[in-house]
Amino acid sequence: MNILYVFLNKRLSIIIFIAIFSTDISGLNISAGQISSYSIDSQYIGSRKFYIFIPEGVTPSNATKVIYMHDGQMLFDKDITWNNQEWMVDEVSNRIVAENGFNFIVVGIMNAGYKKRWFEYFPEKALTTYQKKSMDQEFTSDEYLNFLTIELKPFLFNIMKISHDSNNHFLMGSSMGALISMYGVIEKQDEFGGFAAISTHWPGAINEDKNAFDQSIQDYLNKNFLRLHNKRIYFDHGTEALDAHYDKYQKEVDRIFSTELQKHNMFQSKKFIGASHDENSWSQRLHIPLKFLLDD
Repeated sequence: MNILYVFLNKRLSIIIFIAIFSTDISGLNISAGQISSYSIDSQYIGSRKFYIFIPEGVTPSNATKVIYMHDGQMLFDKDITWNNQEWMVDEVSNRIVAENGFNFIVVGIMNAGYKKRWFEYFPEKALTTYQKKSMDQEFTSDEYLNFLTIELKPFLFNIMKISHDSNNHFLMGSSMGALISMYGVIEKQDEFGGFAAISTHWPGAINEDKNAFDQSIQDYLNKNFLRLHNKRIYFDHGTEALDAHYDKYQKEVDRIFSTELQKHNMFQSKKFIGASHDENSWSQRLHIPLKFLLDD
């Protein structure tokens, strides 16, 4: 079924036409709750598929919070993932709703594919001119953020009841998805109330690239962290595989955030001994950042 939505974006005073394609997901296995799949023909990033998951026990209302998660193909069903692992978003979400009564949905946005994912998730404004010119593709993280805020959010507002308060909308992702989550809340601070950055890929580089991407990210955060004032900020990392390289970076990041944020439960940074850089590890602690973001 094809549906054409027309949105009036008041801030830009333009009309945006978005083609929405609903998709049959009868082959996707979830434990409980409701899941639907859509594809937006975006003017910013081309056609992009995403899932909307409503946990069991949640009836969407004007108080419903939204968790936007990147790498949507890895979230719900290991039978469709490349490594036979998943975040177990449905199982974990259903459990914390039953235990804590949280009112939220999860929107899982598919990534751009192996060859384009890094360019879409790397914080574009952190790059030097040399870094941009040295790569064989265009960086598209700013366009991706436009998709989230100008196209995806209005679409959600039009099809279902959810909170219109930006403080109730959060970004979450792992590795490069963690970087785009942080970047998204800094650059679109009026659109989101916080983020969870899991196993943040602070080195920033692809494989053995030595273009000092890590320093660019640190410099960008040092210049812009005050824009995260009053936002919920969550970082974590493990100690195995890629995560073994993150501790020294995370310690520097933790230092720039004030103790006031920590006192008011607006900032957390956790280290998980023995945890690796994969969906099995992230699924084991997913409940922690979810509770942190959702807890009033």
